[in-house]
This record gives sequence, C-alpha cells and structure tokens, in this order.
Amino acid sequence: MKVCLAALMAQVGAWVPAHSLTLTPVDAIFVRMGAKDDVMSGQSTFFVELAETAAALNRATPASLVALDELGRGTATSDGAAIAAAVLDHLSAKTCCRFSSGPPLHGCTFH
Repeated sequence: MKVCLAALMAQVGAWVPAHSLTLTPVDAIFVRMGAKDDVMSGQSTFFVELAETAAALNRATPASLVALDELGRGTATSDGAAIAAAVLDHLSAKTCCRFSSGPPLHGCTFH
C-alpha cells in the first residue's frame, strides 16, 4: 500500500511524492495483502491470511503501522465482516497503532 511505502521512504530520508508530510516514525510495518496459499503444506489461502493477520496482531505496538487488504476474502460476507471488525477493534482499542485498510474494511464502524 502507498501509505506504507511513503512511511518507509520518509523514515530512511528518501524523497516522498507528496506536497507535504508530517511523519511520526514507526517501529515496524506489517502488511497483509493479496491471496496466497501453501497447498503443499496443507495451508489454504484463508489459513495463510489468518496466520499473517495473527502475526501482525501479536507483534504490533502503538508505534507500528499495520496495513490490511482483502481481509476475510473467500468467506461468507458476514464471516468476512466479523473477522474484519474483530481485527479492526483489536488494532484500535488494544494495540492503538496506526492502521490502513483496503475496501473490505471501509464498512466497519465502532462506538
């Protein structure tokens, strides 16, 4: 995602294609995007997706940047929305880190 690339470029002192940029340095960038599987090891796309998401949830700190795209893809709409809502709730309420998402998470709202 562009946000992660811009954060990384700015943090190492490279030129960033922006009119202006205010950046708080990040300690880690976690990205979960696209679909992949490991059929030879018996791991479905859904399993790999959740394993990668779990790694980000377990290692992210308040100073981290987490980018997730296509979370819950390949599940029923309500299942995918429930997974996305739970992940977003954890990142916003417990981890309190910066977060960027793709279109599937845009419908999630919290109070």
